Amino acid sequence: MTEDGIADVEICDRQQANVVGITPAQRFIASCSGAVLTAVFANPLDVVKVRLQKQTKPMQGIFNYDNYVTPLDVVKIRLQSQSKPSLHGRCFVVNHGLVDHICMFCGSAFQKFEHNYRFNGTVDAFLKISKYEGISALWGGLSTTLIMAVPATICYFTLYDMVLSELKEKYGSQLWVPGLSGIVARMVSATVISPLEMVRTKLQAKRMRYSDVYAVLKTLTQRFGWRSLFLGLGPTLLRDVPFSAIYWTNYEIMKEKVLKHLGREETNFTISLILGAISGSCAAVCTLPFDVVKTHRQISLGEMPLDSKPKTMSTFRSINNLFMEHGIRSLFSGIVPRLVKVAPACAIMIGTYEYGKLFFQRRNANGLLWKGLI
Repeated sequence: MTEDGIADVEICDRQQANVVGITPAQRFIASCSGAVLTAVFANPLDVVKVRLQKQTKPMQGIFNYDNYVTPLDVVKIRLQSQSKPSLHGRCFVVNHGLVDHICMFCGSAFQKFEHNYRFNGTVDAFLKISKYEGISALWGGLSTTLIMAVPATICYFTLYDMVLSELKEKYGSQLWVPGLSGIVARMVSATVISPLEMVRTKLQAKRMRYSDVYAVLKTLTQRFGWRSLFLGLGPTLLRDVPFSAIYWTNYEIMKEKVLKHLGREETNFTISLILGAISGSCAAVCTLPFDVVKTHRQISLGEMPLDSKPKTMSTFRSINNLFMEHGIRSLFSGIVPRLVKVAPACAIMIGTYEYGKLFFQRRNANGLLWKGLI
């Protein structure tokens, strides 16, 4: 083949990559890769964020199970729940930012430590947790995180792409299209995952076997109805739905303008990485009060026995109570670790996902092109 022919192949490769789709399996690999990398790199920051948020709702004689606790979750929850004492001997179980869980003490598998110190910010939380609980307290729970985060991420990103594609086909590149696509994707994925979070919390709290999952579901639905499986879904949606709308709207708008400015037809890993960090940071700040309420509600849920009836107040009433009792700062507790976690998490996730999609698009387009030449 001549040099001109090779150049033509490369040009066609780039052009067809923009129109050739990818298979569900390829989309699965792209989103799964992003979820794994995000969990590996972002978990430490999430532990700190959770511990900081938890500081407004503290627990006396906390028990820490390092197989469930991840670094930034620990600090975020500690700071958020520091102001409301609980019964002695309670513990909390924390996971990735997508699925934060706090549960009661459930046996000898837990290692007790005395929590007689307060955190004075993100750095102080990192230092004290590392000093008194060990470095492992900042980096446990990765396997548990992946079990919940990967399916949720695959569901979320797949739905987003599907809805976005349909809306663009009907309405074009309207300003509201990315935001609505993110809202629909988040509502569906969060609703699907919510019962799994509830069951998982109960399993951890009572040290049940996975074979008892059906019994847990049956007991909850018979005593309290199907709505009991979705306890905590309200504040989760109030945090995640606006987050998705703000995130995707900013991301798609900025991507379109950046590509136009650079004279490019497609994004790359670096562009997606930077835009994902900026969009995620904006969305994280706007939705932080709902994240605090979600942390408090899940703490109460984790302390509740299996056969007790869930008691919750409305999300906005919870926000008002926090504001009246502890001031505006309580609604934004854990903001630094949340930003430090969310920015790289969003950057890594969208960067990896976009790169994966582009890789498979080019691969598929190249295969079709060579078939045509042969």
